[in-house]
Amino acid sequence: MPRLKPKNSIMTKDQAVDAMQQICEIDRVMAAYAMTEAEEIAKVREKHAEIQLRMGVRSMEGKKALLIRELEAWAKEDRANWPAKSITTSFGAFGFRTGNKAVALLKSQAKNLKEALENLQISLPQFIRRAPAIDMDAILAADRNKKLNHDVLNSCGLKVEQKETFWVETAASKDLAEAAKALKNA
Repeated sequence: MPRLKPKNSIMTKDQAVDAMQQICEIDRVMAAYAMTEAEEIAKVREKHAEIQLRMGVRSMEGKKALLIRELEAWAKEDRANWPAKSITTSFGAFGFRTGNKAVALLKSQAKNLKEALENLQISLPQFIRRAPAIDMDAILAADRNKKLNHDVLNSCGLKVEQKETFWVETAASKDLAEAAKALKNA
């Protein structure tokens, strides 16, 4: 959509009401289009769901998952006999991939990550993060309680601000929002 520069042609309340009427009509047209689109998408999805049901796609997916689990169980047992990490057949390939290393919890030594962190602080403190961060919530709470020295905060390069934004809500915007939601869920 091209960027349009406002002409500043609204000078009276009547002109503002007229602008709202135009915006509302645009919202109604857009909502009608979105609802039609959502209905058509829903019909296509229903049609394909019926086709999948007739073809037995759900049972095929279950059978495929079972075959993969059985193939994996066999592969784990027979892996020592393989010349490589994978086997290629005329139908495709299967095998084992080595993933990235990850740090995992050793439950025989620590019940949870909090306990592991405490143990690490004692034994290997160089692996503990110490990242300073600005506590925005504390600053805003101090401002609300009138206990914030704004001059000191400003000298640190920060300020507390509250912006005001212009908004427009037409009578048709609720329909447009519902249409967008229906389209997303279609």
